[in-house]
Formats: sequence, structure tokens, C-alpha cells
Amino acid sequence: MDCCHPLPLEPDGQISPHPAQAFQTLTTAGERRAPGEYGRSALTLKNKITISPGLSMKLCLLTVLLFLLTCCEPRPRVEVKRDIPLTFSVSRQPIGRFEVCCVRDLEPRDRENYLWTIERKSDDKVNLPLEIVYGVIPQGWKQVIPEDGKPLSLIAGRKYSYCGFGSGGDGGCFEIREGKFLDVDCAFPNLKIGADIKDGVELPQFSIGGDDYLFELLIHHDEDAPEKKLGDLRRIYSWQIRPANEYKRKLPIEIVYGALPEGYRQLEPEGNDMPEKLKSGMKYTYVVRGVNSVASGCFEMVRGKVCKVDCYYTEHCKK
Repeated sequence: MDCCHPLPLEPDGQISPHPAQAFQTLTTAGERRAPGEYGRSALTLKNKITISPGLSMKLCLLTVLLFLLTCCEPRPRVEVKRDIPLTFSVSRQPIGRFEVCCVRDLEPRDRENYLWTIERKSDDKVNLPLEIVYGVIPQGWKQVIPEDGKPLSLIAGRKYSYCGFGSGGDGGCFEIREGKFLDVDCAFPNLKIGADIKDGVELPQFSIGGDDYLFELLIHHDEDAPEKKLGDLRRIYSWQIRPANEYKRKLPIEIVYGALPEGYRQLEPEGNDMPEKLKSGMKYTYVVRGVNSVASGCFEMVRGKVCKVDCYYTEHCKK
């Protein structure tokens, strides 16, 4: 995992501001404002200050230096140290979070599938090397997953992954063979899932294919949160379904909104209730999650018909 990367994407899909934008900017005499007061960028000013070319170059070099110093620190090194008990060693740089995955095969490697996650409680100095025993919470750390009790026992023959995150990230994979924990290649199958939605029909109809295992179909939209602050939204799940393991590779498949295929279970709405009626003019997102890949798209309902739209385009469908 490389720590020297372009500016990271934030959860809302926007680019994090450049380090230079972290400084307050003087607008008029005696007035300071926080970055982003007139938008995400702190570089747009009503009254700009004239900066000499020499000072501008120095500020540019300082910004680059700060970025290199904060981004390109040595990465932590995380590895399996002992078999009994299973012990991980952290060296070079401290970490703030450590994870072991996964509980279930044929499911994505995400939070729902983590075996064990712990986080450091503070930024106090950490003595290295640090040893972490599976299932034992180190002093100064807290357990996040599971919320209570010990993590599940590991099963022989299964591949597990582990990772520590700090100024960078590092980890690996292992299997249990004849009672020993052996390092194995972390490469996962390069499988892809594909999805599309049919235009001009009364109910959304999804065409799902590819060579990956299908894990989930989810349709959602965002609405203003009650008593919201500026920009606060809440995500509403309209329909969420998942196939049983034996149906995950039965692709391609056509799924019509609200019609549960054989071998699938419905998570939202709960039970066998019909999903909500789709609203005219509302932008909906469909997400098709495979075990190793994701496909998604957006649509609106216009005059009772499905209309495909660009997920990142703010204008409504014009059909």
C-alpha cells in the first residue's frame, strides 16, 4: 500500500483540499475566515492580497515540503511473528488500527465481514516493535469488532488477511496448515461484475452479468435529514436483496424491481413487504456488489418510466 498518492478521495467523492488550503486567509483588515467559507477551496477571495513572485515561490516550496514530510514517512511493517498464540509484529512506524478478515467466504472483504478490529485510544508514543496477539486487546487500545466478547476462532484451510494502518498501511495473508500459520499470496481473483438498467420501462429492470460472485443488489436515494444542517442528507434504502451462496454464480440474471428471484432474500424492506413506490424526479442509485468488484449507475422516474442518468450530473433527465 503506497502512502505517496494523489490527493485522497473523501467519502463524499470530493477531493481533499491541498495542504496550502489549511491556512486561514486574510480578507479585509482584522477579518479572518476559515478555509472553504465560500466553498471547498480557500483560494477564492473577495479581496485578494498581492503577493510578490519571490514570496509566492517560497510558499509553494514550503507547501511541497510539508506535503512530502507528512505523506512520505516510512510505512509501518506488519507481519506474523509466532504461531501459538497467533502473534503479529508491528515495526518501523506505529499504527492506529489493526484488522483481521474475513468471517465468511464468498462475501466482500468489508466491515461486515471483519473478524477482529482494534483501534488505539490515543496518539501517545508507542514503543516498537509492538506485538499483537489475536483476540487480546493491547493496553491503550479498544476493540471495535466484535462489539463484545472474543473474535471467532480461525479455521484450518481458510485464507485470512490482516492489515495495520498508520501513516501508511501494511499487512499480508495467512492460512492454517497442520496447526501452523503460513504466509500465503494475498492475490485475489481478478473477477468483475457488470450491471445495466433498461431504459423506458415502468419498473427498473437490472441486467447483471460477469464472472464474479454476486453478493448484493441495492437501490437507494438521499433525502434531506430532519432538522438538517446545511448539506446534511440521510440515505434511504428502497430495496436490498442478496442471493444464497449457491445462486451467487448463476449469472447473467434479469431482476425486476420488487420481484424477488428464487434463492434470494430481502433485507430492505424487512420481511416480504413490497419496496416503496419510486418517486418521480428523484435520482436513485443502484449498486451491484460482487465479492471482488462493484458496478453501479443512476436513474430517475419520468412520467412513470425509467430514465438512465449520470450519477455525477446535477441536471434531471430531459426525456
